[in-house]
Amino acid sequence: MYRDGLMPFLGKEAIRAFLSQKPMLFACEPLKSDISSSGDLGYTYGKYELKGEAPTPVEKGYYVHMWKLIEPGKWRVVLDVTTALPPETAGSSQ
Repeated sequence: MYRDGLMPFLGKEAIRAFLSQKPMLFACEPLKSDISSSGDLGYTYGKYELKGEAPTPVEKGYYVHMWKLIEPGKWRVVLDVTTALPPETAGSSQ
């Protein structure tokens, strides 16, 4: 998992520790998705909005998720990247 200004978080424990620091609501709007011709790798990308408890400002930006088929019908996220918009543009309609 990659976040702006931070070293990558590798493995479930590191990701859980980061996500448990502050309660946040992550809402996303997929814009595009596709699957490889082999059917075992896919991606989604789109817009996101991250809301915390007041007075934490709302963060808006774009994300990419890479997915890998682990077994039939079971997909796992193998890459999670977000890029936040600068605060002055986050309030405008993108």
